[in-house]
Amino acid sequence: MNEPTDPLLGDVGRRWCAEHPELGDGRIPVRGLHDPEQFERERERAFRRTWLHVGREDELPGPGDYIVKDIAVLRTSLLLVRGDDGVIRGFHNVCSHRVNKLAWDDCGHAARGFSCKFHSWTYDLRGRLVHLPDAQMFPGLDRAEHGLTPVAAQVWQGFVFVNFAPEPAQDLRSYLGGVGAALQGYPFGEMTESYRYRAVIECNWKVGVDAFSEAYHAPYLHRLTFEDSLSGPLNPDCHLLDVRLDHAHRHSVIYANPDYRPSPVGALAYALGGASVAKRERDLGKLPPGVNPSRSPYWAFAIDGFFPNYNLYVSADNYLSHQFWPISPTRSLWEGRLYFRPAGSAAERFAHEYARSLQLGAWLEDTGTMENTQQVLASGAKTHYILGEQEVLIRHFYQVLNRYLADGDEDHD
Repeated sequence: MNEPTDPLLGDVGRRWCAEHPELGDGRIPVRGLHDPEQFERERERAFRRTWLHVGREDELPGPGDYIVKDIAVLRTSLLLVRGDDGVIRGFHNVCSHRVNKLAWDDCGHAARGFSCKFHSWTYDLRGRLVHLPDAQMFPGLDRAEHGLTPVAAQVWQGFVFVNFAPEPAQDLRSYLGGVGAALQGYPFGEMTESYRYRAVIECNWKVGVDAFSEAYHAPYLHRLTFEDSLSGPLNPDCHLLDVRLDHAHRHSVIYANPDYRPSPVGALAYALGGASVAKRERDLGKLPPGVNPSRSPYWAFAIDGFFPNYNLYVSADNYLSHQFWPISPTRSLWEGRLYFRPAGSAAERFAHEYARSLQLGAWLEDTGTMENTQQVLASGAKTHYILGEQEVLIRHFYQVLNRYLADGDEDHD
């Protein structure tokens, strides 16, 4: 156990799993990381009944703006549109007539609504069927009964979530619980400059979630990208500074090494971006208390994992997200996004580009590890994960998942 020499650091040797005995101390079977039967149960119980992040409301700035998101795990295409009343609504992207895909582009603007390219059945921005050619050939058809099939959509802190259950058991705010409430007040809306990446990764979606639910790997896998920024003499193994488990979701605080000295290029980027110790202290003081409950000066960022597949990483001046969408038992669509406040100068632009390239390098390190893991999972050489005290978020994730798979009632708790 590490013995910190700075009283402000606290106990970096805390045994988080021991503090949460309700999680158990057994090993985690790996069969579910490639098993087709479990994949089908996850499809119906972990994804069809939970709130799923699908975008930001600023992607739909005005009435008629829409985005389309194909969701393989639910075998459907989602249409999100801002109505003429300003409300964001979700629909299955399926025409009522002959079940053709309605909107074909990833995003766009529909001034008055959507017209199917097959037979021109037309729907307004609220999903109502408003026109069909040769209507007299459909005697007795009630247009009110044949609008687009709705999908529950709600907004939290500018993030759009949907729920494919016919009647969601909880509203979004209740579902996100204490972990969501702790982020209330974080300036997500100010960070509108974004970089987005997506790739099909040859791994089970849970392998991806696991990789982004601990910091144990940071000093080793990311030693060339993050160097010793997240570990140092006081905390050589990047032990977590804080952990909070709430309902289906989880929160942790990652350590920042105060003695970190970036490379010359990194130092230039930080300086041009206006970084300084004084600014960092001011920024930390402005953050909502829930992201850094102990107000530790060693806070680098917080990891907030929202079940089933969305991870938010928030820091003082930017945030990023990861999401793994299942395609098959051994393939996933990964989406990564990095957000900043808009650059106000060439110097700030350089700082953002440097941070972006650094983060992308780390993501490439992560995804390579995931694919290598998946290649050997089915070998039978190892049957279980062995989790340490610092991998408590992973243990919590599997406990939640197992409850969903067992009875599907976790969302009623």
